[in-house]
Amino acid sequence: MNSILIDENNLPEPNNCKKGGRFKNLTDQKFGRLIALYPVDKTDNKWRWLCRCDCGKYVLVRSTYLISLHTQSCGCYKRERMIFGNLNNLSGQTFNNIYVIEYYDSKKEHPRYKAKCLLCNKEFIVHADALRNGQKSCGCLRSSQEEMVDKILRENQINFKREYTFSDLTGRNNNKLRFDFAIFDSNGDIYSLVEIQGPQHYKNIYNLSEEDFKESLERDKKKKDYCLKNKYYLNCIDWDENFTLERIMRKQLEE
Repeated sequence: MNSILIDENNLPEPNNCKKGGRFKNLTDQKFGRLIALYPVDKTDNKWRWLCRCDCGKYVLVRSTYLISLHTQSCGCYKRERMIFGNLNNLSGQTFNNIYVIEYYDSKKEHPRYKAKCLLCNKEFIVHADALRNGQKSCGCLRSSQEEMVDKILRENQINFKREYTFSDLTGRNNNKLRFDFAIFDSNGDIYSLVEIQGPQHYKNIYNLSEEDFKESLERDKKKKDYCLKNKYYLNCIDWDENFTLERIMRKQLEE
């Protein structure tokens, strides 16, 4: 075994006894992703060093493996390369309206890619699983249901705005959270906010990582809480409902 993972809450003590055998001080030296912290013990007359990997894990590694660069990580690099290899390198491929630029990283063994949306030219990060499961854009592609709502509101001369945001309602990286529609009354005040709820709002149909799917649910909750706090009517319409003017104009406080 080239390296042994060590629990960060149970790190071994440094060994200050350098007698018996040649000793080379590797303290604070970098070997690939590993930083040598201090010597711990000897096996086969070779010192083993406690190292911290760039990913945050701790491992015991023989000095000879470090110096020869035989071992350069806790194992995370090898796992990433295996995942990357299994993808058959999606770089340069196009999925629906998404062009894959290059491999980005892996979160909990879920590979992500840097990609470009061919509809709006925006660059974004996307999961490989989402590409394979049919994601069609960075999010700018408006669903047929949204187009239907747009058409009904225009035909009935309703004052509205799409992708409505508030300056004090933000998500990760301080990005503003958007409502699909804001409908205004005759005074120009908000009559209601409308959200078209596709199946991805309820199930992880794009096979996202647990963390990213949880974040998408949290965004929905943030918007609902914001409407409750500010007493805006939030009208959530499921994608498989019958879209009528009456349904679109329904006023309800989302609980």
